[in-house]
Amino acid sequence: MSRRNVWAAMAAIGFLIVLFYLLASVFEWTAAGQIVGLLIGFLQLIRGLWLLIKLGKKPKVEVGPRMITLVDDTGEERSAFDLGESLTVQITGVRPGSVYDMVLLDADGTELLIDRVMSNKEGTIEPSVLI
Repeated sequence: MSRRNVWAAMAAIGFLIVLFYLLASVFEWTAAGQIVGLLIGFLQLIRGLWLLIKLGKKPKVEVGPRMITLVDDTGEERSAFDLGESLTVQITGVRPGSVYDMVLLDADGTELLIDRVMSNKEGTIEPSVLI
């Protein structure tokens, strides 16, 4: 259902509520105020559910090519590290605002450590020290 159709349906329901309220006041129905209140509450519930459904859909985000870069403490790209130096990783081209687990494995595939990181709004994981 398109946004235009939803708003048209809500306007039609609103019109019916007003019409019902006017008829109730002309014929002096005592329960009319309660019924109108229930109808307005129902309309607000429908609108709230529609907004939740709309907000629940994540927009498709274009991401660039994923690039994993090893950097040193100064931010310079490196491919080899000496014993005792920090291993820092920077990743680009990931989904913005998402959580990722960086896993360091040894040669046998055994997990040595896991670091949970979050990407920024540009789709970059800022330099993160693993060890």
